Amino acid sequence: MLFNVRFPCQHLAPCCYVMADSNLSVRMSYSNISDEDLQKLVQNFIRECPDSGIKTVLGYLNSVGIREVVQRSRVMETMRLVDPVGTICRGLGIAVIHSRVYSVPSPLWHIDGNHTLKRWRIVIHGGIDGYSRKITFLTASNNNQASTVLKAFITAVQKFGLPIRVRSDKGGENVEVARYMLRSFITGRSVHNQRIERLRRDVRCVVTVNYHFNSDNEVDLACIHFVMLPRLNQHLELFSVAWDRHSLSTERGRSPQLLWIRGQLVANTSIPDPSCEQVYFMCWPTPLNREDTVVVPDTPEDVRTQVHMLLQERIDPLRDSDCFGMDICLEALQLARHTLPHLF
Repeated sequence: MLFNVRFPCQHLAPCCYVMADSNLSVRMSYSNISDEDLQKLVQNFIRECPDSGIKTVLGYLNSVGIREVVQRSRVMETMRLVDPVGTICRGLGIAVIHSRVYSVPSPLWHIDGNHTLKRWRIVIHGGIDGYSRKITFLTASNNNQASTVLKAFITAVQKFGLPIRVRSDKGGENVEVARYMLRSFITGRSVHNQRIERLRRDVRCVVTVNYHFNSDNEVDLACIHFVMLPRLNQHLELFSVAWDRHSLSTERGRSPQLLWIRGQLVANTSIPDPSCEQVYFMCWPTPLNREDTVVVPDTPEDVRTQVHMLLQERIDPLRDSDCFGMDICLEALQLARHTLPHLF
C-alpha cells in the first residue's frame, strides 16, 4: 500500500524497521503505458480541470492506478500536444503566495470558505492538514451555514481522525466547528491562514473558473444548483485526489499523501477523545462573531422542490459534457421555463 503512494524505501525503513531486516527492496520502474493511452488520460483530466499544471497531472496519473513512474518529460510533452494553448497560458499566469516557515508539532487543520461563486449561491468549504497539505474535505453547497461546515468537518474526522487544533478566520460559518473542537480552535485573519489560502487559489484556478453563469432568477438558480452542484463536487473530488498525490517542491518532491502517511507512522499519536474534559471544554477568550458570516440567500423551498422534482425525472446532471455541463444546464432551464411558467 505504501509503495502505491510512492513512499520511498529510505523513508519507509526507519518508520517500519523491517526493510533491512527482511532484505526487502523495491525497484521503481518507468511505466510502459503507450503514448496513445497516456494522451487519453491526460486529455480527459485536462478537459475536466483545464488549468492543471504538470504536478497535478502527475498526481492524477498516480491516483488512477498507474503505479509505475511516468517520466515527467513524457507527461510535459503530452500536455503540450493535447493542450498547447493552456500550457502557454499557465506559464504566463502564475500567481505566487509567499510562504512562511511552518512548524506544527501536532495535527493542525486549516479550514475556510471559498465564495467565488457566491453570486450563484454556491459556496465551497475546504479543510487542509497544515503539515502534509493533504485535503481533508472539499465540498460545494448552496449555503454558507455553520451546520453545513460542521457536517463536512465531521465527515473528514470520521475518515482521518480528530485533529488536535483547527485554524480558521473569524467567520461565523465556522462557529459550530469551534464548538465541536471547543478549546482546540485557533482564529485569526484569513490572510494568515496560509495553507487553506493556497488551496483556495488552486481551486479557483483549476475548478471554479469553469462555473460562472449569469442568472438572478430563483428558478434559474434552482436549475443551476440541480445541475452544477453534483458536477462541481465531482470535480472537487477529482481535484482533491490529484492534489494529494502531486509533488511539493518545498518537500523534495514528496506528495501530501506521502507526508500524511509518514507523519502518522512517525508520530503514532493517538486520536484525542473529544469527551475528555481535561482537554476539551467550552471556553473562548474571544468568541467567534456570527455577524461576520458571509450571507448566502436561500432559494425558496417551494421553488427548489418543484424544480428538483421536475428535473430528477428528465435530466442527468452527471452525464458527459464537453462544456462543463453548460449544455445540460441550458436544457434544464428551458425545461423548467416551459413546464413551470407559473413560477416566473
